[in-house]
This record gives sequence, C-alpha cells and structure tokens, in this order.
Amino acid sequence: MTGINENDETEVIAVRSTAMAWQMVFTLIFVSCFIIVLVVVNNRISSLGTELHTFDLIFWLFVVFFAGILCYDIYQLVQIIRTPREVVVATGNKFFFCGKCFLLDDIYAVEYRCGVGRRIFYSFGRLIIRLKDGTVLKCRFVADVEKAHNRLYALISNSRSGRKNGENT
Repeated sequence: MTGINENDETEVIAVRSTAMAWQMVFTLIFVSCFIIVLVVVNNRISSLGTELHTFDLIFWLFVVFFAGILCYDIYQLVQIIRTPREVVVATGNKFFFCGKCFLLDDIYAVEYRCGVGRRIFYSFGRLIIRLKDGTVLKCRFVADVEKAHNRLYALISNSRSGRKNGENT
C-alpha cells in the first residue's frame, strides 16, 4: 500500500470474510446440481409420452427461480472477490479503508451490521464508518465485524487522548 511510513506501526483491523465466500460456493454447487436433477427428471417424465402441460409449467417456473438464485449467487461471489483482503489497516494517525487513506481524527462514528440468516447471527457483516465531512464508508463481507468495530473505537479514543495529552504539554 502506498502512503505507509516504515516508522509507523501497521495494524490490520478488518479483513474480508472467507466464510461468506465458502457459503456462496456451496450454494452455487447445490443450486447447479438441483437444476441438473430437475432437467433429468423432466426428460424422464417427457420420455413417457404423456401430456403433462401443468408439470412442464411448474418445471420451468422452478428452473427460472433457481436460475435467478444462481445468478444472484454468482453476483455475490464476484462482489466478495472484488472486496480487498485487508479492508481496514491502521498506521499511526491514519487508516486505509479498501485502499483509500483517511485520518483517524476524521471518524465521526463506526457502525456494524452482523450477517443474519434463518435467525442465525454470523460473525461477518457490514462495517460502516461515518466521517465528519459526511462521507460514509461501507464494506460488506467483513470478518469478525464486531471485533473490528471495537478496535476502531479503541484506536479513535487513543488517538484523541494522545492528541489532548500532546496539546497540554
């Protein structure tokens, strides 16, 4: 990364979640296999020579539905791959969010949203950083998002207390 001095301590605060990527790969394989099974079953039933128009309609509705899930899954997988491996890196009084440099003092608030599915709360989620100038930085697929949130707040308070101590001396 550019802009990092060798003298400053560099700490990786947040990284991209691999759990979400594996979940998408599993869903991709499962849905693809299910579509193949649907096509095979439809061919077997069609080979019997019966006129099952209702079955054909339901079959194609299922294929379209699962093809939609497949497309959404591929889109999510591409988004995960495009997310940088190191989402938040702190060095000195600066931090890098997805490769862009900002000052720790510019942070107004840090929020997070855990991933939820079927009433299960996952450790990965969305990290949201609001800057004083109104800029909102968001990144999905952050591993251990609560830990990253807490660490960022600790760095902000250390930065502010260090600045206050420096002004008093």
